Amino acid sequence: MNIFKIIYCRLYQSILRFLKLFIKYKQPTVFYHIEDIKMILANNNLKKPLIICGKNLLKSGQINSITNVTDCYIFSNVKPNPDSDIVYQAFYAYKSNRCDCVISIGGGSSIDCGKATIALLANKNKDLYQLKGLLKVVRKTVPFIAISTTAGSGSEATIASVIVDSKTKEKYVISDYRLIPSYVILDYKLTFSLSSYQTVYCGIDALTHSLEAYLGKAINNHYKQIAKQAIKDILTYLPIAFNNPKDHQAREKLLLASFNSGVVFTNCYVGYVHAISHSLSGKYDIPHGKTNAIILPIVLRSYGSSINKKIKELLVYLNFVDDSFPIEKAADYFIEYLNKLNNSYGIENKIYQLKEDDIDYLAQQADKEANPLYPVIKLQDKNQLKKIYYQLLA
Repeated sequence: MNIFKIIYCRLYQSILRFLKLFIKYKQPTVFYHIEDIKMILANNNLKKPLIICGKNLLKSGQINSITNVTDCYIFSNVKPNPDSDIVYQAFYAYKSNRCDCVISIGGGSSIDCGKATIALLANKNKDLYQLKGLLKVVRKTVPFIAISTTAGSGSEATIASVIVDSKTKEKYVISDYRLIPSYVILDYKLTFSLSSYQTVYCGIDALTHSLEAYLGKAINNHYKQIAKQAIKDILTYLPIAFNNPKDHQAREKLLLASFNSGVVFTNCYVGYVHAISHSLSGKYDIPHGKTNAIILPIVLRSYGSSINKKIKELLVYLNFVDDSFPIEKAADYFIEYLNKLNNSYGIENKIYQLKEDDIDYLAQQADKEANPLYPVIKLQDKNQLKKIYYQLLA
């Protein structure tokens, strides 16, 4: 990256950090049992929620705790990597059924769809794509409740909604503090139905949130501690949940770690892993957690020695090494650990859908998302990011 773009990116990030001193992050009010929904609705005099979920979740009966206590309209068309067409369908469902709040139940896709829906409802005269970027929502949103049934996206704690443009297949982010849910329900029993591989992809997604935020330049001591604890809990309990999906402690720890990872990356941002991952999952409809898992070791390698100090601090915290471990070997040690972790779950190191002819466009999208917003420890431009895509070719 040339010196002028570096100066621009760092100046932009510094201004954002200054402005954030005047914007207080309002963490959602958290409940831990899905049955608490009755009390939340009653206390806020909410009579008819729009429930946003996927078809499989509807069939599972997990939303019965909501439908049994209130009149509602169920919108169950959400799919992984939700697109703009689906958001508009949810928007019209809310309007035509005279709903008064939105409840998203599911993983990141359902919660992101809910966020995009309330953004549209607050800005009726704008196209969804016009809300792309930072702080574009402007107007007050309708009440929003998020109920997480996975432990990965952390969307229930964040300001971001990630949507795929139905026409161009561009995956873009709408980020605004008005999108943070008013209430969140973290009931670990709702995650029991996740398959082993859904558990892995979700867990590594959450791991990437905390790790990218931890390595970035926007982290402070408060969020650094939250990030390190989340990373430790994910690496400790993910293998347990993978092998025993009904382990109560593992499910509870992973769900809370996912939420805390969402809190951390909302305040400290992510990095190039997510920018590249968004471009790939949007283009090829690949699970976001899977692309994160494949990309993470490669992006860390591209940072070189710049991450050694923070990685060593993390390794010591995780009790992987002691203080005498050579700092210059820290990144290599951790990258090798991540590669072994992927291998243990059968995650290969290639994106088989990736086509060489698409790389220039995909790298352009990743560059556009990440720069100047993400305060990564080592800045990289489109041409540098293209080298990472080429390593993903089968």
